[in-house]
Amino acid sequence: MPDTADIQACADMVRARDPARYRGAMRAPPEARGGLMVIYALNAEVVRAAWAPKEPALAEIRLQYWHEQIETLYAGAAADAHPALRAMARADWRKWVAKADFIHLIGARRLDAQPAPFADAQALWAYLDATGGGLMAMGARILRMNDHYDTAIRRYGRAGALAAYLAAVPALKASGRHPLPDESPAAIAALAQGALEDLDAPRKYRLMARAGPAMLTASEARPVLQRVARQPGLVLSGGLARSAFRQQVRALACELFHLW
Repeated sequence: MPDTADIQACADMVRARDPARYRGAMRAPPEARGGLMVIYALNAEVVRAAWAPKEPALAEIRLQYWHEQIETLYAGAAADAHPALRAMARADWRKWVAKADFIHLIGARRLDAQPAPFADAQALWAYLDATGGGLMAMGARILRMNDHYDTAIRRYGRAGALAAYLAAVPALKASGRHPLPDESPAAIAALAQGALEDLDAPRKYRLMARAGPAMLTASEARPVLQRVARQPGLVLSGGLARSAFRQQVRALACELFHLW
C-alpha cells in the first residue's frame, strides 16, 4: 500500500473518531498535515484500546500491544501492518516526535481502564499532561515548533484536556468511575483556575500562528474553564455543553484572529 493510502486511512480514522483534531489538522500546511493525521490516528487507537473493552485485563493487553509497537518502531524494526505504524516508519519527521511522549501517553491511558480514583490533584494533572499535553507537544513539533516552547505548549494542551475532561465528568460517573480526586466546589474551581493560567502560557510567545493547527483542538477550553471557575457546580450537574454553533464560532475566532 502506498504511503498516501496509509495517510488517507489515518485521516479517515481521525475524522470519524476525533473530529476536533481532524479539523485542526486540515488547517495545517500540506507538508505537516499527514504527520498530524498519523499521530492523531495512533492516539485514537490507544484511546479505543483503553475504553472499548469492558474488562480492565483486556484493555491492559491491548495497551501493551501499542506500547510494544512503539518500542519496535523506534528500534528500527518492522512494526505491524497498521496504516499509522507503516506511515510513521517511513516518515522523515519521526525523529521530531519523542518516543517517550507516546510511551507516557499509553501509560496514562492505562488509568482509563481502571475505576479507581486519582489519588490527588497532582495525579490528575500528570494524567492530563501525558495525554493532552504530550499529544499537543508532538503536533507542535510536526509543525516545526522549536523545543524552547515545549513547556508552554504542553501546558496549553493539558488545560484543553482538563476542559474536555470536566465536561465528561457526568458520563464518567455514570459509567462507575470516580473521575475527580475531590468533588468539592472549591477543589473543582481551583483546577479550572490553574488551567486558565496554563492557557496564558503561550500568549507571551505568540505561538498561536505557527502551532495553531495543533492548538485548535483546545479552542473551547477558555470559555469552558471560565464557566467552571465561576460555577464549579456545573461540572457535576452536566451544564458545560456548548452548542455546535458556538464551538464553530470560537474555533474560527481562534484561527483567524488569534482570540485564544
